[in-house]
Amino acid sequence: MPFEFREWAHADLAEAAVEAGFVTVGWQPNRTPPADLVRDEAYWTAYRAWPISSLMTCTA
Repeated sequence: MPFEFREWAHADLAEAAVEAGFVTVGWQPNRTPPADLVRDEAYWTAYRAWPISSLMTCTA
């Protein structure tokens, strides 16, 4: 079965928020746990470069 995935860029999400009436748009930095034996610093560096989620904050 085919699977299609689409992801909006932060700029696109911010533009949509402004068009919806929000005055400020920001992004929380990605926080990760400390490196350990299973997930070393290289793992978390790669994750921070391409996180699976982001937290956007807006004010009206």
